[in-house]
Amino acid sequence: MMSYPMRSIIVGMLLFALSAVACAESSKDPFREIFPIPREGEYQQDVVPVGAALKVHATTAFKTQKLNMMIGDLSGYLTDRYNQPFQVKRVGDDDTSTAVHVYLLRPGDVSASLAKKIFDDRFTPEKFPEGPRRRQSFIIRSFLHDAPPAVYIVSESEQGSYYALFAVAQLIRWENSAYTLRGADVVDWPAFEARLLGDMSEGFANAPIPLQRDLLLREAAIQRLTHSTTGEASRCSQPVYALERWLRVGDGYWVRPTFHPPLTAFNWSAPVSIEAYASIAAEISSREGVGAYLWHDATDAGWWRVYLDHFWAKRDVEDRKNYPDDPTPARADAARFSAMLASIQKVRPDIDVFLTLPCYYDTPGNDKLPRVDLLRNYLRVVGASIPKSMRDRVFFFLEERTPEDVNAYKKYLGGIKLCQYRYTPLWNGGTWDTNCTELKRHDGITDAALAGGCNMAHDLVNLLTAQYLWNPDIPTDEAWMIKHLAPRAAYLAYGRAYAPVVKNAVLNFRDVESMIDVARLKQTREDAIRVRIELKRTLATLPESWRYSRACVGASLGNLDATVKIAEASLAKVTREISLEKATVSTNSKGTGDVRAAVLGKEVWRSENAPAPHWVEINLPQPYQLNQVAISMPKDNGYSWADGEVQAEQFGVWKSVAGIGIAKNSPQVIPLDNVRTRKIRLLVKNAYDWSKDSRDDMILSGVRLFGLALPDDPPGVERLDGRWRFRLDVKKVGLDEKWFAQTDFAQDWFDIIVPSYFEKSGIEGAAGFDGWAWYARTFEVPPTWKNRVVKLRFEAVDDEAVVWLNGRRVGEHRKKGPDDIHWYREPFLFDISECIRWDGPNSLVVLVNDFTLDGGIYKSVMIHLDDGPGLLAPPEGK
Repeated sequence: MMSYPMRSIIVGMLLFALSAVACAESSKDPFREIFPIPREGEYQQDVVPVGAALKVHATTAFKTQKLNMMIGDLSGYLTDRYNQPFQVKRVGDDDTSTAVHVYLLRPGDVSASLAKKIFDDRFTPEKFPEGPRRRQSFIIRSFLHDAPPAVYIVSESEQGSYYALFAVAQLIRWENSAYTLRGADVVDWPAFEARLLGDMSEGFANAPIPLQRDLLLREAAIQRLTHSTTGEASRCSQPVYALERWLRVGDGYWVRPTFHPPLTAFNWSAPVSIEAYASIAAEISSREGVGAYLWHDATDAGWWRVYLDHFWAKRDVEDRKNYPDDPTPARADAARFSAMLASIQKVRPDIDVFLTLPCYYDTPGNDKLPRVDLLRNYLRVVGASIPKSMRDRVFFFLEERTPEDVNAYKKYLGGIKLCQYRYTPLWNGGTWDTNCTELKRHDGITDAALAGGCNMAHDLVNLLTAQYLWNPDIPTDEAWMIKHLAPRAAYLAYGRAYAPVVKNAVLNFRDVESMIDVARLKQTREDAIRVRIELKRTLATLPESWRYSRACVGASLGNLDATVKIAEASLAKVTREISLEKATVSTNSKGTGDVRAAVLGKEVWRSENAPAPHWVEINLPQPYQLNQVAISMPKDNGYSWADGEVQAEQFGVWKSVAGIGIAKNSPQVIPLDNVRTRKIRLLVKNAYDWSKDSRDDMILSGVRLFGLALPDDPPGVERLDGRWRFRLDVKKVGLDEKWFAQTDFAQDWFDIIVPSYFEKSGIEGAAGFDGWAWYARTFEVPPTWKNRVVKLRFEAVDDEAVVWLNGRRVGEHRKKGPDDIHWYREPFLFDISECIRWDGPNSLVVLVNDFTLDGGIYKSVMIHLDDGPGLLAPPEGK
């Protein structure tokens, strides 16, 4: 579970809120509002100077140490954000300075006269919800025309006041060399109910202040930005109420015991293994600052039946001795979980633990699932292994589950808490993140967790997720969130840098190292250079005080520098000169000199002065992707080829791939569009001489070819790899509109390289897309194959495919049932002999249905005779 795809180089900067940010470039400040969006909010146009320090008044209900902590956090937050000292002081009621005053009040502390001033029908404690959320609720009322200006915060707890203080912090800006405050009237409360209740629980009221501080930060500072403190360098998964809040995650995700004999999936129940896992869990949990422990099952999770048949059924001798009659690893896993949790509880009794299940792709609610009763019993046993003292702090991961599935797991696990992950285009393409839409569907069923990389996209994801958790009354459709929330979250995360960063997020610089298409590489390099120039201009305009904004731009510039270097290195690789020493050379014309030596640039070859065309053929020792040819000819009385072409043999037929006109320079450099071939011809129809106007001979003094070596296929195999056409089908209308019958793919179709994942193509809307996508191309079949059996082979398609040739459906490849677990990476083929056009181009169309993660035709496609000699069967005679 949760194998993280490679992070993109720059796409991590936000990838989606492109169109929504244009409004931010106006001279007005469009982001005056508090984020997350409160349930009731009214913003004032007044702006007042804060003065030398923000003055905070608090009643005796606020303990001194806790209030000092809150004031210190507020001061540190604004100082860090603007890189300018921000002072917050606690004062008495007798302070009448002209600075802005903030009053922290409990509802019972509000006098009748003050209540008339700060409460009305919209902003009143009667609006607070009942239950734990009530103590997280707050009211903010701003009276900036008072003398001195005043802001009143009313909440039933320090936690609610803490939320409110950081809401007010968003209204404080460093402008024109001074701190200023905007007014707002707000009533709000978080949507999530904290599990570690902190000061909300009377039991914690007298807890040690360090523990109260830890709990308050964990629960209350969802709003706060303390970047780059997310924990382990390799992973930053965190409970959503602890995101970026000084709470590190102890990452035991891939940590395994090391002892002899080596740990395998077949001996994990050995006592020495259980003890080792318990020791690892205790060590990681005891590290300074760790507040959560994340652990992944040694079997890499998986399907229930696989877990039984390929792991438990093959357990080693010691496992069989420990659990001789058990039909499932329930007791073995429960023993391991119990030992791990017991060791964790000894060193960190307040820690949260996140575990994966080895059956999370299946569901105990499916009565038709083979051995479902064993799965249900497994969940009962494992769920019962969680001690009562930790049931509020242990979570099991699920992935892409329906609400019904979640309920089923919850039922058989005995109410143990669950976290739901899904893939979604809203969050950085294929990365693992909790989707707010999914949280809405599971409201009250699952707690929220978030996983993501320690990069700029993570900051925004945190804020958007916080927005939903804070207020589930907002719409949850992704289009609404992209339009209304993303720009504001980007501004909060990036400050003034958000606009140039986000508006360039459409650039997809993923997998530059694996690109072999010259045009894509050149475009990627140009885009990266262009954005780099723009961001440098942006950096020059950012004040030194906008420290995090400058850090974002600086990091982006570093990534763009790396992108340019990688693109240039990849270009050098795919445009490398090809050695012609092992190539064979032939010609259709008699001539003077050695034609092969002339191709190698060692002498001049001249054809007879006979009727054209004349050609020279170069047969390479293996296939190449050619992207450039350079032709040299002597300047003999102004001699040049006047009308010629470069031809390549493809599918047994010679095709013109580039034209050759009068040479202005020698060598004459002719670009090729990634031509895949092993045979190339240089053909002259007529030559030019300025004194004689035209000639009928061909003169050659050197040829240089540039490109990338490709795998050599056996005879009878032709690859269809390379440039295809591509089209997303978001509304699934392609079948009704008969896209499969098209022969012209110019309009509404885009270039894409096969093999590749379409999510990484850079095509607009493709990143993270799940659903229908169409591929198309034309090809010709070698004439020598006529009346032979011809098959079309796909090495693999992710996830399912339906294939048409010349408008005729030739077959499909789909998952065949619960036991078919590798269908998306298996080859499949169709006999297309009856559908082929032998006298012209064939139109091949493929509908790909991508369920999740990356999708597309990500392995090679080919046609071949019969079973493909040397491909699917041993060559004849071997």
